[in-house]
Amino acid sequence: MPEPKLTVVIPAFNEALHLEEDVRSLISVLAGEPGSWEIILVNDGSTDGTLGVIEKLAAGNPAVRCVSYKKNRGRGYALRAGFDQARGSIVVSTEADMTWGPEIVPRLVRALEEGEDDIVVASPYAPGGRLENVPFRRAFMSRAGNKFLTATLPVTISMVSGMTRAYRKNVLDSLEIESDGKEFHVEMISKASALGYSIGEIPATLRWKKTRKGEAIRRPSLSIRRMVTGHFVHWALEKPIFIFGFLGLLLLALGIIGGIYITGLRFAGGLNPERPLMTLVVILILAGIQILAFGFIAILIGKLRSDIIRVQRENRTILNRMKDSGTRH
Repeated sequence: MPEPKLTVVIPAFNEALHLEEDVRSLISVLAGEPGSWEIILVNDGSTDGTLGVIEKLAAGNPAVRCVSYKKNRGRGYALRAGFDQARGSIVVSTEADMTWGPEIVPRLVRALEEGEDDIVVASPYAPGGRLENVPFRRAFMSRAGNKFLTATLPVTISMVSGMTRAYRKNVLDSLEIESDGKEFHVEMISKASALGYSIGEIPATLRWKKTRKGEAIRRPSLSIRRMVTGHFVHWALEKPIFIFGFLGLLLLALGIIGGIYITGLRFAGGLNPERPLMTLVVILILAGIQILAFGFIAILIGKLRSDIIRVQRENRTILNRMKDSGTRH
């Protein structure tokens, strides 16, 4: 088949119950849109009949392609596997259960084509977007987590952790993403912003479907502890001076206050040399200075990380050129 304009990448893990119906609804929507397209369904080591459903869909439609492997590797790995096979100049990733609705794909494509952004994200938190049928705990975790993440990144979007996005293919080709799990989405935004790519969003409705008979109740796949830990690590990588600076200044301030107090006792004649207060003050001041120094070192490491990301982009560009040259010859 000739190269399509659009590639839709859909990772699937144990989605056999509803996958065929949802993919066919997407095919129906794309059939009414201008331009050629393809759908890449990635079987992420499913243990139910997902692979059989994907193979059936691919056999019945040449625009549907299958990528499969036996072991479950995580959403990030599945997306990378699909992106590597994508041929369209625009690539959209979305959930297998179509929680955003199949119409989100052409909406994302139009937003990318009509604007100047390199990545466009679907967000329920943008003005005009909303959540429907999402449990309170899951909605709270998502909203709070994204508020925290957007505060640590130089972006204006309200949804950093979502998978439903549209990318220009050259952006995907330039990024070296390492995460295999859901951290993939944050890493993608972080590295794309570090390279200066423009990231926008459109409002959308995230609608969880009601549980069907015979289907397991959908539960949040990310615990609060894991979410907090992951977001804190991300914060430490993106804004290290906030952590080290706060702790360092706090200890330094306590040490200075303690030093002023000791000086006052000395002039008042009430200083007891047997009390370890002087030692504590010295420790606080030295610890504060050390932690502040760690903060400045972390800033330098952050800048080095940005340089590494740029080098990775250049390396991937060279490799892609070599692959294209080898393909032509």
